[in-house]
Amino acid sequence: MAVSTRLRGVLWAALTGAVLALPLAAHAQQGSVSGRVTDAATDAPLSGVSVVIEGTQLGTLTGSDGTYTISGVPVGTQRVTAALIGYASQTQPVAVTAGATVEAHFALESEAIELEGLVAVGYSTRQEQQITSAVQQVTESELRDVTAASVNTMLQGKTAGVFITGGSGDPAANPTVRIRGTGSVTAGSGPLIVVDGVIGGMVDPYDVESVTVLKDAAATALYGSRAANGVIVITTKQGRRGATRVDVSSSYGVSRRNDGNFSLMSSAELYELLHDRMGVTAFGNRTLGPDLLERNTDWLDYGFRTGRTSRLDVAVSGGDDRTRFYLSGNWYDEEGTLIETGLERVGARLNLEHAVNDRLTVTARINVREDDDRNNPESTTYGAYTYLPWDYPYNEDGSIRTGREPDWLGRDKTNFLYGLQYNDSRDHYRRISGDVMLRYDFTPWLNFTTTNRYGTTDHRWKSNADPRTPAGSTLGGLLTNGLVQSESQLSSNLLRLNYDTGPHTFGGILGVEYQRDAYDGFNARGAGIFPGFGVLDAAAGADNVGGSRGESVFHSGLFQGDYDYNDTYFATVSFRRDGSSRFGRSNRYGSFYSLSGGWMLSNEPFLRDVSAVDMLKLRASYGTTGNADIGDYLWRGLYGFTSQYNGEPAAQPIQLENPDLTWEVARTLNVGVDARLFDRFDLSLDAYRRVNDDLLLNVTLPGTSGVNSIVRNIGSIENRGIELSISTPLLQGPLLWTTDFNIGFNRNKVLALNEGEDIPNGNQRISEGYDLQTWYMRKWVGVDPENGDPLWEVVNYGPDGEVISRETTNDYNAATLQRVGKASPDFTGGWVNDLSYGPLSLRATFSFVSGNLIYHQAREYFDSDGGYIDFNYMRLADGWSRWEKPGDRATHPKPIPGGNRLAHRPSSRYLEDGSYLRLNNVTLSYQLPDGLLRNVNAATGRLYLAADHVYTWTEFSGLDPEAGIGGTVSSGFYPRNQKLLIGLDLGL
Repeated sequence: MAVSTRLRGVLWAALTGAVLALPLAAHAQQGSVSGRVTDAATDAPLSGVSVVIEGTQLGTLTGSDGTYTISGVPVGTQRVTAALIGYASQTQPVAVTAGATVEAHFALESEAIELEGLVAVGYSTRQEQQITSAVQQVTESELRDVTAASVNTMLQGKTAGVFITGGSGDPAANPTVRIRGTGSVTAGSGPLIVVDGVIGGMVDPYDVESVTVLKDAAATALYGSRAANGVIVITTKQGRRGATRVDVSSSYGVSRRNDGNFSLMSSAELYELLHDRMGVTAFGNRTLGPDLLERNTDWLDYGFRTGRTSRLDVAVSGGDDRTRFYLSGNWYDEEGTLIETGLERVGARLNLEHAVNDRLTVTARINVREDDDRNNPESTTYGAYTYLPWDYPYNEDGSIRTGREPDWLGRDKTNFLYGLQYNDSRDHYRRISGDVMLRYDFTPWLNFTTTNRYGTTDHRWKSNADPRTPAGSTLGGLLTNGLVQSESQLSSNLLRLNYDTGPHTFGGILGVEYQRDAYDGFNARGAGIFPGFGVLDAAAGADNVGGSRGESVFHSGLFQGDYDYNDTYFATVSFRRDGSSRFGRSNRYGSFYSLSGGWMLSNEPFLRDVSAVDMLKLRASYGTTGNADIGDYLWRGLYGFTSQYNGEPAAQPIQLENPDLTWEVARTLNVGVDARLFDRFDLSLDAYRRVNDDLLLNVTLPGTSGVNSIVRNIGSIENRGIELSISTPLLQGPLLWTTDFNIGFNRNKVLALNEGEDIPNGNQRISEGYDLQTWYMRKWVGVDPENGDPLWEVVNYGPDGEVISRETTNDYNAATLQRVGKASPDFTGGWVNDLSYGPLSLRATFSFVSGNLIYHQAREYFDSDGGYIDFNYMRLADGWSRWEKPGDRATHPKPIPGGNRLAHRPSSRYLEDGSYLRLNNVTLSYQLPDGLLRNVNAATGRLYLAADHVYTWTEFSGLDPEAGIGGTVSSGFYPRNQKLLIGLDLGL
């Protein structure tokens, strides 16, 4: 047993750095200091407290029972300091004697209530009580319940008014984020990402200290030109003064596809539908007979598998009064449930801060990352869901069938398993980002910082279609290669002031910024590739050779002023002026501003004695921000040189010049209240109205112009809503239960478009006076009970557009195209519950969406009433039925080979309620006992079991109601995965 214990200690030392043990060994002949650290208010033990001997490198972290021991302490009077975030640090002298252990116990007091914690708001960090804008912070512990490669995925359901949709089980998929609705049509609608106070950057989820969502103009106006859709500020972990700490976090799990409420027919069910009810007796020359019932291939089992997820993160951090460091290494490997898909990511981060002297501080942040994204080169999702259960993938000798055999019944005459033997496709990313920041303190209240970032990304992709497969057979094999190299340079230079005169506190920021982004790439396709050759040199010929290049520059000046009187009255004003090469020479610069104020009513005499009110603050703000999220050179007149005239290269106009193109502007009004009541209820309530004016809109031009469209500043969209967040302990004592609930209501309306003209958008239409994502299609009425025909609505209008009458028709083309609902939800939100009892804790995270309609496009194929007889069909959901005889009140028309009067064409028949409540995660964790931790030389430890995407309550008939912002679920959908993971976190 002793040998085993010694071996474990050696292994852990090798992983975390044996150097940590050297200082202790060097002073073994000296004395020791031990003790216990507790919470002064509750007397509960505090784990993870940094306890150090000042002036030395000696230190440790307290265990789960709050105890610690530091050996090898020099003889004499020493000063011992205990520090933990959220508590006031304490220092006490101790007299150390040789060979003896002296005790030093600490009872730490909380520095402030939670609402007064520090919040990173981008260019600055403030106490929550000083904030006059709509912001919400999510800490590391709140984020890391879900295991994913994206921070956005972890943020889902945890902030009011933030709508995040993943909508795919692809490990490399990046979720879509909307803050307070969608405000643009042609320009981007996603938030600006800020890492460590600088626009842009990348971060591994494990390295995140906190995420702050900035929602209103008072919070985002300092980012002016690109903050119209909100800002997400990510703060990474930093080293802290004290003993060197090693943190190891690892997990392993398995995943399976989640079919939701969707299931396909078995062989017998499909035979009954096609043969017995529709009278289909043959597919081409192949007779449909009872012998088919002996075959029942589940193609989903061949297209999907049990996936796996592995993660290992190691971080070393620490520092002293002059230097602090944080160094991490990250490895993430997820094998997708869809065969031949997966993501492997390896990264590292170094955050280093050094005080050169009392005035000058240098900070360096370096982040490197490589991603290997394995893509499925075949249409496997399509095939796994559409292939007939009567076809089988393998011959009797075990070889894979091609799908071109005479007895193959399926429509597409191909077998995706055959192509996967030879074809492959993958994307490889290599990213490097580095920041260097210099801070010089002129006085205790005035400093200057210059932050300079350089980032570069190489994106390479390769796709090979072997000549033995259908994809490569036409041209004797195809190989596609591509490379895009991009770089970003940013310089942010800020003069900061924070002057406190007692009752009056003045703060300010004055700065200039410069950012340049550029990319350069090429791609080529080679035909005539012999099997096994993966380079273009082996191609018989190359075609589709192309290249691209682009560059954009932003130049900005900014100012912010803050005033605080007696921690009761707060005011903030900001101004930013931006210039961008993306806009025309006549309107290249834009100005953005905000005004905000706060009133801490609980500090007023008339509320100080109200015991029910611990804190009450009112705030209001108004301001403008901009949107420049469009392509480069859209204002320029451009010519294309891809044509020929009389055998010679020729140019033709492809884009008209618009020198007046300028910023899209968002104007936001926000009022809110923050409160803490009865010393247990924390709540925040906001009401807002945001209007995006001068939309960057792609306007259609007449054919005589020679081009199809041009981007102009035309149109306006409004988003208005209410957000509520509540946090409270429901139970206190040995069993502790805390809950956090948030909900956001949003209403979207298009106020103006180009000359009032509607904009077609697939099955949606953008119209003045309606939601931006309004469904526009034929309205499904139902099934004629007499003959089983499908029915749609015909609307008869008067001369002034008024509705005169409504009637039904079984003629699809005679039905009226009309507005039939919206894809935008009425409200979204989340609910987090934390329970703990002794060393055990349980966390459950929910998210919910309500009031949106999803277009289930997959039903056009799987629920087509005979429209696609050579596809498999979905089982009818509960309560659905097919018409069989006169008088039937059915949901589905009579099935007929070829379809029943175009019933499977787009209409509101396939619009379904997208509301859902999802249990995103359940985590059960156990704090490891000190005895076990000592065996592995660890100070803290946690073992946990977690499940992601556990269950979804919904009426939606498809795989997943999380359809995405557009509201359409397609037939090529990669279903979300359910994960079960086991993990271990150790602090050494």
